[in-house]
Amino acid sequence: MAPQPTTYFHSVELQRNKCQGCVSCVKLCPTEAIRVRNGKAEILGDRCIDCGACAAGCPYHAFNVKTDTLEGLADYAYNIVLPAPSLYAQFPDNIPLESIWQGLHNIGFDEIFDVSLASEYIALEIEEYVKKYSNGRKPLISSTCPAVMRLIQVKFPELIKQVVPVLPPAEAAAIYVKREAAARKQLPKELIGVWFISPCPSKETNIRQSVYEHHTELTGS
Repeated sequence: MAPQPTTYFHSVELQRNKCQGCVSCVKLCPTEAIRVRNGKAEILGDRCIDCGACAAGCPYHAFNVKTDTLEGLADYAYNIVLPAPSLYAQFPDNIPLESIWQGLHNIGFDEIFDVSLASEYIALEIEEYVKKYSNGRKPLISSTCPAVMRLIQVKFPELIKQVVPVLPPAEAAAIYVKREAAARKQLPKELIGVWFISPCPSKETNIRQSVYEHHTELTGS
């Protein structure tokens, strides 16, 4: 887990013109990162973990989540998309997977790699780590959620040593698909874009400012 930075990038931002100062976000924020001053909410950047609770619960839709646009695909010779399992839950049962995949191809992605495939390998790595873990503090904490990792950095730094040192599935998938595609397509890694369809603003933030020790291979989301 990377050291706590002195400044943070945040994907969650307030649209002040929409804020009514109703304090709903203040009640929802798990890290007490929001204050209402002069009738408008303010986000305390050093406390915000980009969990998105404020954006999901604001009745006036005053919070915006920054994401990448499809125009970014033009910067790369080959683009791979990593759908999270939650993507498929957004569609009715009568929509086949093939239709969703075709839609991803139609908007510009050359290749699709499901993050759930990487999850199986990561689960095995975690299982092996837990089997060998002894004499340490418990419980052990998964590194999958960047919001939880940022929460530990911000409020519970004593728990850092209890985080399982195994990459999250999306990060592991990005490393694998970029290396494999570079070899298969005979392209430099810098020309391969790897895009994560993220279910959470904290994962978008993590691409810009990783809470993990390594530099992410994800291009954007």
